[in-house]
Amino acid sequence: MINMNTSNNIQDNDNNEIVDTTKVSCSGIGGSLGHPKVYLDMGDEKTIRCPYCSKLFTLENS
Repeated sequence: MINMNTSNNIQDNDNNEIVDTTKVSCSGIGGSLGHPKVYLDMGDEKTIRCPYCSKLFTLENS
């Protein structure tokens, strides 16, 4: 599991997904534009950004 906690401004990225768990997975947008599936753990943070595609995952009600 990759743990890459970052503090990012949500408004800086249109590619944002609101989630209800601190553990998420990302495989890009699919097809030839995707990337290997990675599992991300926010730990104590409220957001995490995918190291491959920069998609931002934000914990709901954060």
